[in-house]
Amino acid sequence: MSLLRWEPLQVNVDLKLDVLARHCDEVGRDLSTIEVSAHLFEPLDPATAARTARELAAAGCDHVIIYMNAPFAEATLRNVARAVADATA
Repeated sequence: MSLLRWEPLQVNVDLKLDVLARHCDEVGRDLSTIEVSAHLFEPLDPATAARTARELAAAGCDHVIIYMNAPFAEATLRNVARAVADATA
């Protein structure tokens, strides 16, 4: 599921999940069997990543995938990942 930057996050995810639910109904699949993920692209700071991850979780996302350009500082990735994990625990 790709998130469009110019729409409010909750509205965007809600609309996409509604479409997914309709498609599931059409083919007889249980929506709860689908894992919903979203992508976070850099530049990321821990506070912004945590806030966005909380919003995504509240909107129905099960997983957040963090993208960072190489080479990246391992400490930066760890800090962002820790903030996301703590925010969604």
